[in-house]
Amino acid sequence: MNDSRVDKAGQNTSSMEGVDEAAREWFFLLSSGDATPSDHMEFDRWCASDRRHKMAFDEISKLWVDLEELRPAFDAPIAEPTAGQSGHSSAPPMPDNAVSQVAQCRRPKRTKFWFGLAAACAAAVFVAFPELNIRLSADHLTAVGEKARVELPDGSIAWLNTNTAIDVQYQPEQRQIVLLQGEARFEVARERDRPFQVLADSGQSRALGTVFSVSEVGESVVVSVIEGRVEVTSSTGSGDLWHDNTAKKAVLGLDQQVSYFPDGELSSVREFDSSKSDSWRNGYLSIRNLAFERAVEEIERYHPARILLLADKNNLGPVTARLSIKDIDSGLDAIAATQGLTVTKIGGFLIVLR
Repeated sequence: MNDSRVDKAGQNTSSMEGVDEAAREWFFLLSSGDATPSDHMEFDRWCASDRRHKMAFDEISKLWVDLEELRPAFDAPIAEPTAGQSGHSSAPPMPDNAVSQVAQCRRPKRTKFWFGLAAACAAAVFVAFPELNIRLSADHLTAVGEKARVELPDGSIAWLNTNTAIDVQYQPEQRQIVLLQGEARFEVARERDRPFQVLADSGQSRALGTVFSVSEVGESVVVSVIEGRVEVTSSTGSGDLWHDNTAKKAVLGLDQQVSYFPDGELSSVREFDSSKSDSWRNGYLSIRNLAFERAVEEIERYHPARILLLADKNNLGPVTARLSIKDIDSGLDAIAATQGLTVTKIGGFLIVLR
């Protein structure tokens, strides 16, 4: 393990989350076949320095051993220490389950696997509750990989991207759309006396006769203007944002966009290329000079499976590609090949890149 990686692990282990992260790094290094005798000695010291370290390593080891179907993704042998190294004697070969003997992890019984599977299913139920709530609240929604054109009561058009849900709340004095999740483009019909507003998380966007999009990007919401103007207001307060003196506001014109965040902060207005902003409506996903990890996250929005990236992110280059949403698997295979990664598919629910 190089010095920078040792430093990183040392800094992270002040919290349990950091301990888990360091344990994962050690597990993947020791199972990669690239670990040196020095790495093994460093691992010994790391385990001995805090009992939480070995416990975390044991947990991650057992997890991967239990998931039988993931074994093909971890078939690289572990480099073993050689005799004569300080603090080490000759050791037998490492087992093919990639669990270090120094961690003293034993293979659990099959009942452990089924218990873990049941626990995972129970956790999935809790994760599904927000999705169920969205489905019950939405007037219109799309599945993963699907898009839809929705004609609203006033003649406005809403284009829904993958995994998107909206709630339509039209009233005599205003037209209001709530973006429950995902990304939508709005082509707004002009009505002078009835404003068109889109609510998403902690902010609102008011159309001033326009075409614009609103999308969730991580923890933020991004508003982009394709035609006309949009007034964006962001606040952590409750009530009517338009009359909140603490709210932050920005007015966007053609080819401009802004982001707002849960804490009410509003980014500076920036330029963007609106001609390439909604290729998804034509069935394509455009990726332009994105870090590989971000490109995978973007692809995952259109794929029903969870995509797990286990490669060293520091060794992966940026991605520029135009992928067919209908054949997103081929696109994922192609960008993985450019980085020398293998793709392991576990049923229809998990894809491992390594």
